[in-house]
Amino acid sequence: MKLSIGRAVLAIGLFVSPVGAQTEIVLNGLPTLRVSENGVVRTVEDIAPEDAEVEACLIQRIGNHYYWTTHENVQVTRFEHGSFVTFVAMDGSGYVRLLDPDARSIFDGLNRTDGDYHYVEHYVVGMTTVTYFGYRRDQW
Repeated sequence: MKLSIGRAVLAIGLFVSPVGAQTEIVLNGLPTLRVSENGVVRTVEDIAPEDAEVEACLIQRIGNHYYWTTHENVQVTRFEHGSFVTFVAMDGSGYVRLLDPDARSIFDGLNRTDGDYHYVEHYVVGMTTVTYFGYRRDQW
């Protein structure tokens, strides 16, 4: 279940964090494309800008830990590889992958996905997969 940004921020406020732990927003993203698959049906939908807030993606760092705030505050582990940073949910429910903004030019003309989007968010609901492609709010 995805949380709206407002609910996610409220939920983060309920976390008990060490005194003085710094909080950093790693990704505050808005999706423009949703792909859902269940093995039988594949649905590809454009997300209108006015509807993107409900599907937003927020990753935060609190102290030395990372949380997928809009995905029930699941703790994630951060991995770096080449031009990508991937946050994998510790409960196995999905991941968020970010493209390093400085590396975007590597993908110019290569394909739509790597060249156009800032992040991909992928998670499983039952036996259905849901994937969002989107942009960082600060770079929209």
